[in-house]
Amino acid sequence: MATTIMMIMVFVVVMMMVMIMMMMMMMMIDDDDDDDDDNDDDDYTFSRTAATAAVAVVIVVVVVVVVVVVVVVVVVVVVVVVVVVEVVVAVAIVIVVVVVVLVVANSTLLKSLVLVEILIENYH
Repeated sequence: MATTIMMIMVFVVVMMMVMIMMMMMMMMIDDDDDDDDDNDDDDYTFSRTAATAAVAVVIVVVVVVVVVVVVVVVVVVVVVVVVVVEVVVAVAIVIVVVVVVLVVANSTLLKSLVLVEILIENYH
């Protein structure tokens, strides 16, 4: 169970790294081929795109972390519930076995007492 959770977390971290690398690659790509440095709008657009990509990465990371935390909490709750149910079932089985043993022992004891009484009556 812990190994599965660790594998899921490693997978999520690797996927986040891949997403961040893809965002960086998208930001590095320059669509226009004109080399005029007089235009400041390109720098503003690039910085705005970079800020948008950074916000998108932060949102993705927050969503992934929230999902991982929710999954871990659900798994822990399920494990605790299963353990509690197993303990309750085990206690119930022990109680049933003890009751059955006591009933059988009581019945056997009563039969043996009746037999002893019959033997005593017959002896006298």
